Amino acid sequence: QNQEGENFILDILSDEQGVSIHRFQAVVFNIAIGVWVIISVLYNLNNTQLDISWIIPQLSNNDLILLGLSSGVYAALKTTENKDTQQEVTKGQLEIVEDEAVKSNIKAEG
Repeated sequence: QNQEGENFILDILSDEQGVSIHRFQAVVFNIAIGVWVIISVLYNLNNTQLDISWIIPQLSNNDLILLGLSSGVYAALKTTENKDTQQEVTKGQLEIVEDEAVKSNIKAEG
């Protein structure tokens, strides 16, 4: 996580095991909705017959449900993403503490 990235797209799509489906899904959904909103706003700005309140498109309930489900899946899978790394760090820290305790016991006895 704290390493210099090589490729921006691969960095946002992948974790330690490679490209993750939940990251890919989040990127695709955000790009699709973003492009749709930008195109709609540009179209509505050029359409002089529309009321000013209709420039930004309104999302339907189905769109909001789809975005909510996508975000929920991403958040749920994101919580499990670094558990192995955290366990390795905890084990490594425990080994360091044990080594230091042994060394201090040896010094105290010697």
